[in-house]
Amino acid sequence: MFNTTDREQTSFSNHHPSSSTDLESSQKQVEADKKAIEELIRERDILNKNLIKAVQSTEKQQNLVKLLEQDKKTLEHEISGYRLEAQKQRKIIQQLEKERDRYINETSNLIQKMRSVGKSWPLPRINRSTNA
Repeated sequence: MFNTTDREQTSFSNHHPSSSTDLESSQKQVEADKKAIEELIRERDILNKNLIKAVQSTEKQQNLVKLLEQDKKTLEHEISGYRLEAQKQRKIIQQLEKERDRYINETSNLIQKMRSVGKSWPLPRINRSTNA
């Protein structure tokens, strides 16, 4: 019934009972290590997926920041243009005000000259009737 290898194993087990226990213990440890390795591999895969998601999210944020910075520069450029235009408009207004004041002074001087000459001409009246 028993072949020689089985007899040797039985004989070895009988003579070395602790080796059988050590073998079983080692096999259990190997199984536990395999499970631990598989769990670590799963955890690594999850971490890699999370890393990829984080990198993609970071890239999106960086692209958004670049777009916003570009928009900011464009708006700053537009504001600068509006400031220059406003400065030009202020200069034109000042020139027009000076011209108005000059015309008022000229008119006043002419009226004084006419009165000093003794000819008081009446100023023309403007008829402002509205036809409705």
